[in-house]
Amino acid sequence: MIHVPAWMALAFSRIEDLLANGIGIYPLITPQWVRIFIKDWDFTSRKAEKELGYRITPFGEALQKTLNWINGNRYTLKTQ
Repeated sequence: MIHVPAWMALAFSRIEDLLANGIGIYPLITPQWVRIFIKDWDFTSRKAEKELGYRITPFGEALQKTLNWINGNRYTLKTQ
């Protein structure tokens, strides 16, 4: 992953959009995607922690619980 200035990403996406419309290739990124990605999407659970007593499960613990669940609930593909 690399950091690219928003103006550069938008310029690149416009070129991709032109190529997609002109010669029919699928764009790597579109101007609409860039506009979504450059927004500030930071969220916090502070309010839930304060008002509801919510506790964030540490990553290692959550991963272990997930792996335990997967190992205990193996599903097989059903063929028709």
